[in-house]
This record gives sequence, structure tokens and C-alpha cells, in this order.
Amino acid sequence: MEAERQILVFTVSGHRYAMDILDLREVSRLPTKPPEHGTPDGVVGVVRMHDRPVRVYDMAHALRQVWSGPIGGEQPSVAGAGVDSRAWVIVSREGDHDRHWRVDEVADIIPYQPESVTFPEGDPDSPGMLDVDGALTYLLSAQTLAKGVSR
Repeated sequence: MEAERQILVFTVSGHRYAMDILDLREVSRLPTKPPEHGTPDGVVGVVRMHDRPVRVYDMAHALRQVWSGPIGGEQPSVAGAGVDSRAWVIVSREGDHDRHWRVDEVADIIPYQPESVTFPEGDPDSPGMLDVDGALTYLLSAQTLAKGVSR
């Protein structure tokens, strides 16, 4: 039995997702700013965090690019909407690189057992599934999300 770990549970376009906290560097409210025109597909915009500009990616867009799961053909969560003061940003770690993701809502940090995660497509690179308080939750990795954006 593997040691218990923790996940951050959040929502994107009405669906529950989670990431292991070891894959995350930061969670915060997304700074408010007007919409940007001419940003690449899947990019919400550029905001200043910790006194430096960072590109914020739309997690819903990235999920549609790499996975045919529940976000599938849904419309982008923020297309043309700019950065919403109710939104959150989670910062994932990819080796030496951080990526900033816009998500709709952050729920909680909870413990989980890694062996309780199932991979219905048989591919450990696809999102895993687990039961979080009686609700189906998709477990994402920073590497899987990175496949849904271009650098």
C-alpha cells in the first residue's frame, strides 16, 4: 500500500478535477484584467504575479486538446471573456517549468490513496478517476495538461 497523498480538487466548466499537490506550486485568485485580443488559442491572457508577467492558459481548452472526456466538445470557459475576478489560477510544475492554469473554482485539499485511482482507458497518461466524497473526480497530471498547449 502506497503512502497517503493529497490532491487539490477544483472545477472546470462544471466538471470536477484534481491534481496531486506534489504537481502544484501555487493556488491563488486570478488577478482581474480586461480581455486581450490576439492571444493564441487556449491562452486567457498575461497577468502580473509576484512582480513578473505570466501567461495564463485555459485548462478547459487544454483538456479538449488531449482528452475526449467530459469536457470534450464544450465551448471554451473563457473565450473572449478576459480574466474573471471569481476565477482561480493553479500553477503546475513541469520539471523546471511552471504553467499557470485558469480554473473556475477551487474546492479543497483532501487526502487520497494512489491505488484508489483507476485509469479507464488503460493509459496512465490519461486522466485517472477516483471517488471524492461520493463524486466522480478526474485526476490530472501536469504532463498530460502540457500536451494540450503549444509553448
